[in-house]
Amino acid sequence: MERKIIKEYCTSCENESTFHIVEKEQIIVVRKEPIKVNVCYLSCDKCNDEVISTKHCPDPLILAYDKYREKHRMLKPDEIKKCRESLGLTQIELAKLLGLGLSTISRYENGALQDSSHDSLIRLSLEPNNIIKLLEQSNGVLSESHKEKMLKGLADIQKESYSLEKVIEIIFSRENPDVENGFAKVNLTKLFNAMLFLSKDGVWKTKLNKLLFYIDFKHFKDYGVPITGLKYVHLPYGPCPNKYELLLASLYANENIYSDEIDFSNGNMGDLIKPLKEPDLNVYSTSELQILAYVKQYFKEFSAGAITEYSHKENGYLETNQGDFISYEYAKSLHL
Repeated sequence: MERKIIKEYCTSCENESTFHIVEKEQIIVVRKEPIKVNVCYLSCDKCNDEVISTKHCPDPLILAYDKYREKHRMLKPDEIKKCRESLGLTQIELAKLLGLGLSTISRYENGALQDSSHDSLIRLSLEPNNIIKLLEQSNGVLSESHKEKMLKGLADIQKESYSLEKVIEIIFSRENPDVENGFAKVNLTKLFNAMLFLSKDGVWKTKLNKLLFYIDFKHFKDYGVPITGLKYVHLPYGPCPNKYELLLASLYANENIYSDEIDFSNGNMGDLIKPLKEPDLNVYSTSELQILAYVKQYFKEFSAGAITEYSHKENGYLETNQGDFISYEYAKSLHL
């Protein structure tokens, strides 16, 4: 990097001094994942103390977020803004259409790292077919003239796009029954109604993922078949449904759930999911209903952190590595 001299007041040696910029590779942990970035520091020529200055150098956290988004193929803040503006929607209008908190879109456009399921929701729901469906289902979010204008503009390209439901159907239809999904095809009807049932009183997204794992593995343990036929992946916070971002995105887009992003005092955030409709329990057998009720009651008082810790003790988690599918063979040693 070309040496650049900057005159500033040094708070370390308490003198007017000249600084030069030095660059160092640093690891910043983003959602438990180490991200390497080149961080610029200002080095005082008098005391050699080094400080980060976002006035003269890029913010390291923004650099780390950008690399994380690039690695996971997530939308960048300017891409979210461009998509929203191309539809002629305000931040509040888009948030309402997607069932998100009113400040959520604003935060994402201003650099906050989006939730992965929100990223899938925004990306897929802004496809013409999906935004048309959201507009048709919306009530009071847009003026009727604004809605009609948008629908008219989208109608011409509607046939060229896949709906969100079609995307999910295609993805899961490609999975053949094997030990990783309990020798069953994914039953999206049972899956989505289970998510509504388990989130009835409000549930943290992390906890919901574990509850789905336990209803499937418990039913497989007792009856030899899972309830939903989902595959589960070993992730840092415990077993998680494969492609769970798409599953949540579908529920958001169809106005079956909404979520509140909660900021905690320690700087972390949580996604609290609540249903917007009652589950249809007629789709389940007697044994499935019993397992659904049993698992929900068993973990009723567990926080997201507690059920995560509990799931980390399962053999299916202990004996697999991050990113591995957790075979239903491990159901026989389930702690429930």
